[in-house]
Amino acid sequence: MQSFPVTIPPLVENNRQEDCLHVFLIHNPVAIIMARMMVDAYRIPLNSVRAIGIRNTNTEMTGFHELHLSVGRYDRYVNRITGRNLAAWKLRREILDNYSHYIIYASWAYSEVEELLASRRNLGLIFFEEGQQSYYQSPPYRAGFFNSWLFRRSKILRGSIAHYFRGDADAFVGLTPEAFPLMPKERRYVLSNLDSMARNYSPRLKGVSAIGLMPAPRRLARTEIFPAIDRLIDVMQGQGVIKMHPGFLSERFYVPAQFAQYIAERSGGRVGLCPDDVLLEMEMFLEKKQLYGARSSLSRYADLMGSTFIPVTFENYIAPII
Repeated sequence: MQSFPVTIPPLVENNRQEDCLHVFLIHNPVAIIMARMMVDAYRIPLNSVRAIGIRNTNTEMTGFHELHLSVGRYDRYVNRITGRNLAAWKLRREILDNYSHYIIYASWAYSEVEELLASRRNLGLIFFEEGQQSYYQSPPYRAGFFNSWLFRRSKILRGSIAHYFRGDADAFVGLTPEAFPLMPKERRYVLSNLDSMARNYSPRLKGVSAIGLMPAPRRLARTEIFPAIDRLIDVMQGQGVIKMHPGFLSERFYVPAQFAQYIAERSGGRVGLCPDDVLLEMEMFLEKKQLYGARSSLSRYADLMGSTFIPVTFENYIAPII
């Protein structure tokens, strides 16, 4: 992996004092890695850092203290009707009760991000790489009422890629120079200190070379999930592990023990279910792997880290628009 000199964004450089909180919103494994890399590379004091797990993401591997989103029974309905995120609103009040200022770090501007930005005591926003979306030809959007979450949500659901990244963000941080291609070059930063994350990560798949990747649950009908697992077992020639997409963690039907039993029975015990908290990007950094799956950001990271990605087609797979 190519190495790049560390350049610290001015927003971070000027606000590493203890009364400024650095808040990382984390919703997938790449975000866990990026958050830890940024804190280490930019020398942000750990006692000034907090993690917020989105979509049931376990943030323990970051080593940061966690802030919890308390989602109410009717919050999602309020969000759909008004665009407001009440859980993030409550969390923002909690932050302001304890800190003079804060900075938000996120992969894109979803509703929790927008709500946390809505304070004069927020000093700024930094976007970081979180997967394939960070490499889209997405132009920045101008913050304002008609580009608030209330309006952006429907545009994104219709396939727009022009409503992910606010143009007034202070920095865009990636793993390669190709990340955030349409953002201003003077605000783009590259990190290469994966070794700092490796020091805090214990590999779980040492000696396991074949890894099957299940597509996101939104890409398959419920009736196609187990046939997709069968397809992976077949192309993997009955060896290795199958990693479920992080999106399964939000699905009530996903019971890991039941999926593990199914995989074991269908493979004669030769294929296992990969633990959900395994970071495949770190596993590849520490040992070359062979990945099997539909198009994914992991194909980019496999190439970056010297591993192999083998494309797999799935019956009735709903491909991304991009």
